[in-house]
Amino acid sequence: MAAHADKLAPVQALVNAGSLDQAWSALTRLITIAPRDLAVRRMAAHIRLAQNRPDLAEPHTGAALAIAPRDGDCVNNHAGVLIMLGRQREAVALLQPLVAALPHFTSGRVNLITALLECGRFVQAEGLTIEGLRREPRHPDLLNNIATALHRQGRANEAVGLLQRLLEYHPHLVSAAAAATCFLNYIPDVPPTEVLRAHAQLGSVLATRGRGEPARPQRTPAPGGPVRLGILSTDLRSHSVAFFIEPLFQHLDRSRFDLFVYHTNSVVDDVTKRLRTYPATWRDGVRATESQLTGMIRDDGLDVIVELGGLTTAARLTALASRPAPVQITYLGYPATTGCPFIDVRMVDSITDPPGAEAFSSERLLRLDPCFLCYRPPDDAPPASAPDPGRPFTFGCFGSLMKYNEPLIAAWSRLLARCPGSRLLLKAEPFSDEDVLKRTAERFHKHGVDPARLELLSHTATLRDHLALYDRVDLALDTFPYHGTTTTCEAMLMGVPTVTRIGPSHASRVGLTLLTQVGLTDLAAHTEEEWIAKAESLAGDRPRLANLRATLRQTLLASPLCDGPAFARRFEAGLLDAIATKAAAQAQSTSDFYS
Repeated sequence: MAAHADKLAPVQALVNAGSLDQAWSALTRLITIAPRDLAVRRMAAHIRLAQNRPDLAEPHTGAALAIAPRDGDCVNNHAGVLIMLGRQREAVALLQPLVAALPHFTSGRVNLITALLECGRFVQAEGLTIEGLRREPRHPDLLNNIATALHRQGRANEAVGLLQRLLEYHPHLVSAAAAATCFLNYIPDVPPTEVLRAHAQLGSVLATRGRGEPARPQRTPAPGGPVRLGILSTDLRSHSVAFFIEPLFQHLDRSRFDLFVYHTNSVVDDVTKRLRTYPATWRDGVRATESQLTGMIRDDGLDVIVELGGLTTAARLTALASRPAPVQITYLGYPATTGCPFIDVRMVDSITDPPGAEAFSSERLLRLDPCFLCYRPPDDAPPASAPDPGRPFTFGCFGSLMKYNEPLIAAWSRLLARCPGSRLLLKAEPFSDEDVLKRTAERFHKHGVDPARLELLSHTATLRDHLALYDRVDLALDTFPYHGTTTTCEAMLMGVPTVTRIGPSHASRVGLTLLTQVGLTDLAAHTEEEWIAKAESLAGDRPRLANLRATLRQTLLASPLCDGPAFARRFEAGLLDAIATKAAAQAQSTSDFYS
């Protein structure tokens, strides 16, 4: 086993020098000579991971595990690669016996918790983390994991508290600061000034990642030539972002704009394939480092780039820190300011961000009125069927469990108490886990709701099946303060109206902009009591609900919310405005310098 250690030394030297391709070439000869040498296989996996190729590392971690199946590091390393490849259930099966046998093996525990979180088994992940923290109360990965577990159960306020504690111990953990900042969007009654302060503080840290990178001078488009537009996203797949960006792909004026797409997700599904049919130059940013992705964008000579993720976990916002494009815009995927000085513009509308909202945004607000969104309904949506008159009146919410904060559950419970005999149908992917189901039912029971009045459903096999479940819903309830977007549009497509509560932030005003497009602003309330009263009143108005069931789809399809060509023209005008404004500002700056 150790016979080849001396031959690995030159390979390690190449790795240390950053010459990964040369290191791999040197190592392949050793793999051929000694395929069952554990050190050789570990080095092979190390190099492939350093090249950001977990798919190519997996055969080597697997081979190492076959050589030493009882070695904790071999088990853990292979499981870690499986997690990277999205094979969490396999990782859980490997790691559970390992952690049971070696409870002090913290890196194995962390990987197991990570895999459980990705499987939606939040309660188990929380319990394992608590056990680990008893031994290592300041361990950064454990504190970060329990914060994630709490947030995904709708306990963002607790998660932020833990992340703040983590940052006291480890103040330079940018990922923890980003998560704590992002989670503020889910907590009721956080003042907009506090949201801006936290984002601006984080943004100043993220901006340092661009220091030392050469700034790219603004490129002037050739007279009459197309504008070079970039789209940066990790969500160009079966994801809400894709449902709202596809109208731009479909209707963008290709005589005026050349489209470059930087996709940073390894998932390529039917939605990705459909998006690739539209004229565009696609760049694969999945395995690119931040520096490589920045260079890719810079080398394409863009005039403007629009990123679609903001501070969400997998977004690559920091690839823009050194300004690879002269105009940089954030849009769609994040419901607040980024706080980043290298982002020039945030695209919104006058309802989500009314006059005065500039005070809470580090970016210039560019309003795409009448609505900043455009929804592309699925091609195979089932018909909006009349509900079964024999079943109890059913409220419903198909939004993310992360949005189920305690005040929201209390308000939903009050509504059920005001509507005797009614039921609440909730659908969220984590409800596939029995522990999550039990924990959620307990949260409602604390507010006096009999579990028999709840129906908790998990994911469906297809989007069509998901939409068909609205046949069992009479009235949809929006989440607060983080409103639904896709869920509200899907409910309307199926003839089901949504009652929403308006707040001071962008995230808590999206429901209002959606309802405005279909003429249902009377279903938006400003207070909890008004929201409950509106929902209770509409629940008693069966004729109006029946009329909406029959007409709301057509109203939605005829509204600005589904007018792709008009949206594309608004978007294009916004891009040109952003480019012109930036050019004028630079010209003024130059003039001031020489005056």
